[in-house]
Amino acid sequence: MLAAAACVAVAYLALAVASARLIVIDLRERRLPNRLLGWTGAAFGALLVAASALGGLWPELVRAAAGGAGYGALLLLLRVLAPGAIGGGDVKLAPLVGAATGWVGIAAATVWAPLGLAVCAGIAGARARIRGRRDLAFGPVLLAGGWFGIAAGLLLS
Repeated sequence: MLAAAACVAVAYLALAVASARLIVIDLRERRLPNRLLGWTGAAFGALLVAASALGGLWPELVRAAAGGAGYGALLLLLRVLAPGAIGGGDVKLAPLVGAATGWVGIAAATVWAPLGLAVCAGIAGARARIRGRRDLAFGPVLLAGGWFGIAAGLLLS
């Protein structure tokens, strides 16, 4: 079980490091690099699969997969319905955030992360409006909401 816990810890540490990098890049350049998203997603997923195999954490893996699929589908739908509102990088980031929150728990993925995302989007939107900007880097909002969901899910479970 210790090996499984180590895999999970390394997965979330890698996600935290990548999150910081993605936030800086998206705020500066208004894009999320495919290579960074791809490697982060692959490493995170592989570590969660390893944790499941080592510790029998299959329900957590199923929740992570469901969270990733749900978040990805939702942002893809938003991109199709409003192409200018959501960027392609945001659509590719969503499954990673969904998997990270889903692993923690159903409430983290369905209650706490959306709540955190709504609050962060409101703050970021107001800040952008005050600065006279019409665009909003959504990657940082998505990541902040996800990390809020993870923290709340862990603290309140």
